[in-house]
Amino acid sequence: LSEFYAAAKLKWSALFLTSLLATLIFLGLTLLLVVPGIIYYVYYTFFPQAVVLKNLHSKNALDYSKNLVKGRWWKVFGFIIALILFSLILGLTAGILNSSYPNVGILVLLSSLFLDFYSIFVTLTVTVYFLNLDNLIMKK
Repeated sequence: LSEFYAAAKLKWSALFLTSLLATLIFLGLTLLLVVPGIIYYVYYTFFPQAVVLKNLHSKNALDYSKNLVKGRWWKVFGFIIALILFSLILGLTAGILNSSYPNVGILVLLSSLFLDFYSIFVTLTVTVYFLNLDNLIMKK
């Protein structure tokens, strides 16, 4: 069990440092202009999966994600937009229900659970997309 904990701790620290680097790049590009920030957000969509599944760190994970997205930018962008729009719809619906019926505790619990399950779904969906793109790259 301790070896799994040690491995998870290493992955977490690598993911944290890579996330920090990606955030600095996003902020810099977004401050420069919004469009480059959006472009690189899409390029770097799969960096968490690259860190965890490919054992890559910092710039290597970001570059790997960018390589997966190259030539597929608009498809990945559409995928991200669909996830964001669906997330907004679910979040707004849960918020409206919770504010309309503030004294119904079970409703708050159920909407929270539903949003948690949706978050798991998003993570799995992005990971499956990563694995499919990674498989396409490996076949070349």
